[in-house]
Amino acid sequence: KKQKVFNEMKEVMKGHGVEKVYLAEVVGHYNLPPLLHKAYLTKNAKDHSVRVEKTKFSDRAMPIETFVELVEQKETTSIVRVKISNGKTHQIRAHLAHIGHPIIGDTLYGEKSNLINRQALHAYSLAFKQPRTKENLEFKAELPNDIKIVVHSSDPNITPAYIIKKCKLKENKVYETVKRIGGVDLKPQPIISN
Repeated sequence: KKQKVFNEMKEVMKGHGVEKVYLAEVVGHYNLPPLLHKAYLTKNAKDHSVRVEKTKFSDRAMPIETFVELVEQKETTSIVRVKISNGKTHQIRAHLAHIGHPIIGDTLYGEKSNLINRQALHAYSLAFKQPRTKENLEFKAELPNDIKIVVHSSDPNITPAYIIKKCKLKENKVYETVKRIGGVDLKPQPIISN
């Protein structure tokens, strides 16, 4: 019975009936209205990156569609909501970089950031129709602490690693300090610092 449910869910996830919504903080001001960006993507077997172009440049190029909507404009960055119907490897990262707005901290398609030790990209929600009951289901995931700090901080030096190192705090005190400095509402989670 479990295998049957698993197979049904696998089919749902493969199909176009799934709405995946992501939040990302990107470099620069994203000044476009909500827009569906269309392009073609080709995988590079050597370094596992992908290439995005407006026109089909290879027989291996796959069509992609990435909906991007501005959530908040910041001083030098933008927070965007991204929707994809059928995600390809690195689609969001490569497509945002292709349109001139790489994700903060994305070292493959952008550059390293002192704000965060990974991409400021978060899988925010997943919605689909339950295959048996046909009930519409939506699951949301809270922003992780490191992305909350990036999103809510105007001071690029306020990162968990910075606070642990500079303030010589134990990890359980980091959350309290970040709340005071950045006004960020955090739930205690393990912080890994370099």
